[in-house]
Amino acid sequence: KRAGTYVSDDDKGLLAFDAGFAFGVHRNIEVGLSNYRLGSSPPKTGQSLVSLTFLEQNRLHWGDIPLYSRFRFVDRDIWQVAADLVLVFPAYTKLASTLGIPIRVRPRDYDLAIDWGIEGTLLTEEFGGNIDLPVKLTYNVTHRGFIFGSFGLSIQQIGRRENPERPEDTNVAFQDGTTNQVLIPLALGGGYTGRLRNNRRWMVDIFGQGGFNPLVYFNPPSATESGSNKIDQVPLSESWFLSAGANFYFDPVVR
Repeated sequence: KRAGTYVSDDDKGLLAFDAGFAFGVHRNIEVGLSNYRLGSSPPKTGQSLVSLTFLEQNRLHWGDIPLYSRFRFVDRDIWQVAADLVLVFPAYTKLASTLGIPIRVRPRDYDLAIDWGIEGTLLTEEFGGNIDLPVKLTYNVTHRGFIFGSFGLSIQQIGRRENPERPEDTNVAFQDGTTNQVLIPLALGGGYTGRLRNNRRWMVDIFGQGGFNPLVYFNPPSATESGSNKIDQVPLSESWFLSAGANFYFDPVVR
C-alpha cells in the first residue's frame, strides 16, 4: 500500500487534477466547493468540484465533492478566526463531514502569516473519525513572492472497525483498513501573488510544493515479512508528492 494524501491499490501511485471554487457571499461568510481552505488540513487528492484521478491502469475516476461554508467570527488586525462546516458527497468513495476552527495570525506587518487550527471529521461508513491539527507558515520574501512550509498532526480512522476489504476512501491516507493512524506530513513550497483588474479583493496565487505525506507516522499502516525481518514502515521513497496550482480569491473572509 502506498502512503500519501490519497492511496492507490498497488505500488504505482497516481496522477490527479483537482479544481474548485469559493466565494465570499457576505463580509463574514464564504461558501465553496473545494478542500483547499486557509487554516485547514492539507488538500486531499480526489476531492474537489472537478477531480480527475488517473490511476495505475489508465482508469479515470471523478472525485468526491466537498461543499463547505465558513463563518468568520473574529476579525482583528493581526488575527482572524472562523468556523468551517464541510460535507464531502461520495461521488467516488465515502460520505464524510468535518467541523473545523481555522486561525490566521499575521505578527509581522503582513510579511509572515501563521495558519493553524483544529478539524474533526466524521467517517460515516463503519463509524470512525479523524482529528487534524494543521500548521502552515507563509513568508513574503518580496512584495508578491512567497515561500511556505506546512506540517502538523493527523490522527485518522479513530475507533473505526479494521477492515482490509474496505473500498477506497479519499478522507484517509491509507487504504488497507488500519485504524488509529498517527501521521505527521511535511510540505515546502513557494509562489507568486498577482492582482486581477488591479482590485485588492481579486487575487491569484500561483504556487508549487513538494513533500512527504507522511514524513513520520506511528502505528504503521501495514507490515510485511522479509525473511526473518518484519518491515513495519513506509519508506519516504513511497510517500513523496509534487503538486502545482493556482488559487483565485474573490474577497475571501480569511486573508
